[in-house]
Amino acid sequence: MKYNPQIHHRRSIRLQGYDYSQAGLYFITIYCQNMVCRFGKVGAPLAGAQPTDASNVNSVTNNITPIMLLNNFGQIAYNQWLKLPERFFNTELDVFQIMPNHMHGIIILNEVRAPLAGAPKTDAPNTETPNTDATITGAITTDFFNTDAASNDTTAGASSAPATIGDVVGAYKSLVANECLASV
Repeated sequence: MKYNPQIHHRRSIRLQGYDYSQAGLYFITIYCQNMVCRFGKVGAPLAGAQPTDASNVNSVTNNITPIMLLNNFGQIAYNQWLKLPERFFNTELDVFQIMPNHMHGIIILNEVRAPLAGAPKTDAPNTETPNTDATITGAITTDFFNTDAASNDTTAGASSAPATIGDVVGAYKSLVANECLASV
């Protein structure tokens, strides 16, 4: 859909002219439409629960830090995020967090290299580890559950073409929205 200032009121934070199919690390924030809390709530851990590591302990009060309690929709969002590398062969996931009305995550797009001359053709995914000195190369913020269904064909399995960040985010939003709607 072409940009229409009468309809579209969001300001894009994307870098003009940047190629979002480029290999690198991308920090993604996806909001629920109208900032509605759809994924659960932040609350205290279950009674008697002990922190599993030092990161879950508040050193000032020595109390257990509240955690995100996912509801059914939150669990769908969580599971679909973990399945993204199965759908897009050139993607890997780094840290992510689902919050009540949004989620944050880092997606790694790996470089797809052309085969050497004379090398046999293969559809095997690139399993090369990305450069650990890489920096986050772009940030995308988007509204969740507010997708254009025509642009999000996610019925097929993993694609043989390298994915762009737009492909990954669009598929994720569509998959979660469709599964949440089906579970109502």
